[in-house]
Amino acid sequence: MIGYLMAVLDKKAGTYGMVWLAPSKGVAVRQVSDQLANEDVYSKHPEDFALYCVGELDQQNGEVNAPAGNEIDRFPELVIEFETLKQE
Repeated sequence: MIGYLMAVLDKKAGTYGMVWLAPSKGVAVRQVSDQLANEDVYSKHPEDFALYCVGELDQQNGEVNAPAGNEIDRFPELVIEFETLKQE
């Protein structure tokens, strides 16, 4: 099974936060959406954050996807801007 390595980009800081493993990108979007319901920096400044997939993990053999050839620009992959979620 392939898991997705997800991270939040803080645009103001110019850095990615802690990476976590999600079973799908949709689940990661739901997790972020739930987080936006809290009164924290994400909900107060959604325009400053975006969710990215930074890689894939093969959960059976532990290999992390290292893009090769024409996939070199595949990661990090923008999944969704927090601002978009806040508007929904």
